[in-house]
Amino acid sequence: MLPIRAKMQRADGILVASPVYVDDVSGIVKNWIDRLAYVCHRPEFAGKCAYLVTTVAASPTSHTLRTLNLAMGTWGFYIVGQAGFRTGALMKPDEMRARYQTKTAKVAQEFFRAIHEHKYLDPSFVSLMTFKIQQRSWLLASQDTLDYQYWNHKGWIDPRREFYIPHRASRVKVALARLAGSVIARFVT
Repeated sequence: MLPIRAKMQRADGILVASPVYVDDVSGIVKNWIDRLAYVCHRPEFAGKCAYLVTTVAASPTSHTLRTLNLAMGTWGFYIVGQAGFRTGALMKPDEMRARYQTKTAKVAQEFFRAIHEHKYLDPSFVSLMTFKIQQRSWLLASQDTLDYQYWNHKGWIDPRREFYIPHRASRVKVALARLAGSVIARFVT
């Protein structure tokens, strides 16, 4: 796990892909998410992009994409986009290429553009709100925890801090997200 995490830390972005198994991520992907679960409390991937991909034969991809979105979002990644591909065990590689060449090219272009244009500097409303909820939570937490120490070391506990990294989100979006986060934090912390 440590070499995988180190590669993730060095990368500007990651493409996360999983087949859909019983309406969710595969066991290997679930193990990866679970092994890095502590990153939900210490979002060390802020400033990096992620693109989410699923493959499926016939069932829906929405739950699988939600699982990936939740994990990557709480780890600090900026979610560039997500795509589902209907493949199946009997689909031949040539047929897959013919069917999805345009779609995969579009995904790659969107992903690389987001990295190049530093799209992570424009966090979503939900990301800004989540930061405020976590900020309040760690502000009230015991100072003896690793999570508190991590947040304090990063300067994220400072009430004036708006997000994990400097950003270019509008003042209105930030103000509304922080207000919503403050209200929600009163019920969950």
